[in-house]
Amino acid sequence: MKKIYLLSLLLSSIGVYAVEYIPSKAVITVDTEMTGKQTITDQELTISKNTTLTLKSGARLYINNETKITNGTWTSPLNNSGTINVEKGATLKLAGQINTNTKSYHTKVGTINVSGIVITDTPSTTPYNLYDSSGSNIVINKGGQLSITVNEVSSTRMGIGTSQSITINSESGLLTSEFYLAYQDVAAEASKIICGTKNAFHNLNGEATNIRLAQGTNTIFDMQAGITNIGSVSLQNASNSRTLSFIFAENKGGDVFNIGSFANNIDKNATNTNLTFYNFENDFIKVSDISNLSISENGDLVVLRTTDGVDYTWTIQLTAISDKIVDGENVIWQKEFSDGWYITENGFLNNSNFTIAVPEPAEWAMILGAVVLGLAIYRRRR
Repeated sequence: MKKIYLLSLLLSSIGVYAVEYIPSKAVITVDTEMTGKQTITDQELTISKNTTLTLKSGARLYINNETKITNGTWTSPLNNSGTINVEKGATLKLAGQINTNTKSYHTKVGTINVSGIVITDTPSTTPYNLYDSSGSNIVINKGGQLSITVNEVSSTRMGIGTSQSITINSESGLLTSEFYLAYQDVAAEASKIICGTKNAFHNLNGEATNIRLAQGTNTIFDMQAGITNIGSVSLQNASNSRTLSFIFAENKGGDVFNIGSFANNIDKNATNTNLTFYNFENDFIKVSDISNLSISENGDLVVLRTTDGVDYTWTIQLTAISDKIVDGENVIWQKEFSDGWYITENGFLNNSNFTIAVPEPAEWAMILGAVVLGLAIYRRRR
């Protein structure tokens, strides 16, 4: 397979640059007048660092080369270490995964701005069709959509690695069946999925996206601008620690955050998992299927799996954090509890430390006295 590192095949075919080489920091534009529909077949397209590829409105760029495995290494039809801009009305469609890396299917640095449509359609044998980490950045703007599919029918997993940022500002902007949170460095900056609106992601059938936790997961879902429900939260392996956090808005507007279920996918006991909810409230986090869940004496969430009559448990340490104070650049959380958890009959994960306090008799007397005094002053003024 011939690699085209500097876009010479694409550019010579559309007449932008008829050269073998694009200098560093070049800005490459594919627009309506120049392209219509361009197709790359049996080649890899690589956008190198400091290079920008822009698809203008009406542009269509199809890359038909499938993701393949050679000598144990996955190769991708599109490798991005620079910047890809897909403007409103443009379409970028791949027959395999997007890879923003110089090797394997793990990423180095790459930015993708989506205002049009991006489709990564892989054969069913591909483990991911978009895997990003190490500082890569994906922004799905209002009206844009990134669709991750298998044979244009079912959506498949999106791999999330170290220090990646995905910002979704479009309802149903990301279509994927699973976030595969894998091979992250807990000591590094956490990866972030930022929901800039409600209903930011789900699969092609409108069902909630699942989350699978692998070794070393350190990921934050920021839902301050809108709640997006989650399908199942499952465990991939028993090694290494995992950290998963959700940040919600202080004013939730009566919304409920739904998690479909928790599942242990391995026949082992597992620990070292931390699940944190920021701006926590009681009667807000609801689990649809609680049949395999319990709370331990230490206040941890226990997920049960039974295989051939043997019980295996996945123990998750829950933390509830709320009451934020901003002091300059510092954020101070006044409430933080890892104990006091319980599960209600209708599936809410609640915490007894957040029960609304009932005033004592002396406090009621003070309140009534203040009301009476206020009424007296009001009548006198009239």
